[in-house]
Amino acid sequence: MTFLSGCYTSSTTSGNIPLKYYLGVATPANYQTVVKEVLLENNYHIENYENNATSAQIITRWNIRAPYPAETDAGFFDSKTRIFITAIIDNSTFSKNNGFGYECYMEVLNHVYSGRDREYVEFYNVPLLKSEMDHIAQTLSENFENNK
Repeated sequence: MTFLSGCYTSSTTSGNIPLKYYLGVATPANYQTVVKEVLLENNYHIENYENNATSAQIITRWNIRAPYPAETDAGFFDSKTRIFITAIIDNSTFSKNNGFGYECYMEVLNHVYSGRDREYVEFYNVPLLKSEMDHIAQTLSENFENNK
């Protein structure tokens, strides 16, 4: 089941499914500033900005944290999360004064470590993590000028 709140869309499916969100349309004027502010408010720090002719991407540093209860219950003792915000140019939105609008998406990587095989694995069946990411996605969507 999917629900829509403003321009923010999230999947309500349970299980070990990666967290991906549609955030709505941002302007060139607010994309980077809004994303930076919201990420910092939620203890995520930007590591990299990547730009090309058709898109821009903001990538956070890994947020190394104590495991959430669902992660420890599954036998993991180390956790880290990273966020990717991708903005794809929407050619139909061009205007002489404001340039293009960006269709914005958020993807979350959550890696956990159990000591087995000496490597991190992806793990998403974490209700508290999903709740936190839903909040970040909702806040981003509400702050884009075109969504007001």
